[in-house]
Amino acid sequence: MEELDGIIIHSLRQCGVDIADEVNSLREFTAELTVEGVVRCLRSIDPALGNAIATTLPPGMSARFRAGTRLAQACQDLGYTREVGYHTFLYGSEVETRNLLMFLVERLPRETMDSGSRPAGKLAVLQASIAARIREELSAPWVPPFCRPLLNSWQRPGLACPFRTVPLSVPGDITDPMVHITPEERRYWEGHLKLAAFQVTGVGSLIMSILQRNANEVATAAAWETEWSTQGLPSHLSADEFRERKKEGLQKRVFEQMRLAVSKANQMTAQQQTLVNEDLQQILQSFGTESGSEELLKGSRFTHTEKLVFQKEPDKQERQLPRPSEPVITSKEEQQAAEKLREEEVAELRQKLDELTMKAESLKEDSKCLQAGIAQVSQEFGESEEQLTEQREVARVRQRTLSLLPDAGNSIAKLHAMVEGSVQRIANLSGQWEGHRAPLLQKIRELRQLQLNQEEKLAWKMTHLREVRDKRRRIAVEVQAKEELQRQLISEYDETAQDVSRSAYTQRILEIVGNIKKQKEEIGKILSDTRDVQKEINGLSGKLERTFAVAEDLIFKDAKTDETARKVYKHLAALHENCGQLIDTIEDTGAVMREIRDLEEQMEAERGREAVTNLEKIAGDFRAIRQENSLLTSQLKDS
Repeated sequence: MEELDGIIIHSLRQCGVDIADEVNSLREFTAELTVEGVVRCLRSIDPALGNAIATTLPPGMSARFRAGTRLAQACQDLGYTREVGYHTFLYGSEVETRNLLMFLVERLPRETMDSGSRPAGKLAVLQASIAARIREELSAPWVPPFCRPLLNSWQRPGLACPFRTVPLSVPGDITDPMVHITPEERRYWEGHLKLAAFQVTGVGSLIMSILQRNANEVATAAAWETEWSTQGLPSHLSADEFRERKKEGLQKRVFEQMRLAVSKANQMTAQQQTLVNEDLQQILQSFGTESGSEELLKGSRFTHTEKLVFQKEPDKQERQLPRPSEPVITSKEEQQAAEKLREEEVAELRQKLDELTMKAESLKEDSKCLQAGIAQVSQEFGESEEQLTEQREVARVRQRTLSLLPDAGNSIAKLHAMVEGSVQRIANLSGQWEGHRAPLLQKIRELRQLQLNQEEKLAWKMTHLREVRDKRRRIAVEVQAKEELQRQLISEYDETAQDVSRSAYTQRILEIVGNIKKQKEEIGKILSDTRDVQKEINGLSGKLERTFAVAEDLIFKDAKTDETARKVYKHLAALHENCGQLIDTIEDTGAVMREIRDLEEQMEAERGREAVTNLEKIAGDFRAIRQENSLLTSQLKDS
């Protein structure tokens, strides 16, 4: 583990973690040093993820818990699958810290790992930031000097403008033979269509409008590709036929909607004509004759009422205005008389309006009754027409029948002859039809079978075509990803210093491999000794069983007649049983020893986790949180 800890510490120093020279193991790491190392690694792997996290722990315990939880979530987002939480950073053991830091070190960028000859610490961080800034400036596109002030003004966050687009009119592709362009469209495009820059009001709107149009075209092409793959190909039609059928279906739906809308409008117009036009025209005509004004015959009832109420007012005001040659009338009595006269005229006009309104309502009711009567009469007339048609048909049949009654015998004979002729003709036609029907049925069966075969072939071709298209898309995506990876690797290779020494890493790796080989050899020797001992135990056990069986057989023969042989047989059985118990005891002792070793290993692991120290830390943190809570409670009470 010392070599692994050395590699991790060296990598953390290259990332900019300020680790003292006397620190040689992760056992000496504190919570602050662990958090700083994890944050530095996160910033090197994913700057967007690591820059949002501070490299130091806050002073408050609740804030520390939140910071640890946030760090744990960031590690999980990066792909860390082991158990991680705030306790890993605040009370983590050596094993947990090693696993987490090793996971992060393995995912560090190559330029960070290959900087073995560069000095560690703040100077390395400064040099790395300067190099990153230079690479960013070099990768940015070149902008002419006279355009840089405008670019800087656009890039200011305070001058950001909303995304506003304008529909652009763009000519079609003249070179495409599939697009039909009329001469009028060509003349309009060439002589009258404005450029895209003159169709908008600003430069920002031009860029936004072009982006919006391009996005619409891409979305339309993708939608057409999806529709053609899902509906066009199974329809067995060409692209033009499919578009034509889709256009016809759309026109039919539009025509149906328009027809329904027109029918509803006609129904509403008929009701208005019956309820308003006829009755209201009569009311307005009668109102116009009573008032003596021809202008009342035009407009709505509200217009006539308004004119009726306010028509006389300007005339009266004109009469009341003084003429230049006449003296001004300012008598209060004359004003009161004028007001009284005006009120009387308004009351009279309102009374006439109420009478006309009542008359209009009554005429509306009468019109509704008449309309209901007309509908009922129309229905009865339709029923009468149907009954009359049926009765005329019955009368025609009866008339034909009565015309045949005077010569009934000849008529019956003629009918029989006609029936027999019809039967004979039907039989001849049936024979002829059977003669034509058999080859037609055979042809229909052949055509159906051919159609089924063609449909099966077409379905197989469609399936194969979909598979080829999916495969083409996957290959295109893979090729694009591999090209991107190739460009990234080439750029990393170009940026990598060619004279970097890897001897230290190579030597450490070789030492680790040598230690692993030695451990494997030791494990192999132990396993070989264990197998030899197990074989010896199995051989002795088999030899013991065979010896006992032979001795038991020999003694059992003499035990039938000799009392001493019986006692020997009993002692042999007891000895065999005691030996078996002794062997079981030895095996149980071995199992207990193994359990003891496992428990000792678990005790060592628990000691490595420093459970007592962590419990003391947790208790101290708990007390600090309680003090913070009491302080906050007192502040709330004071406020």
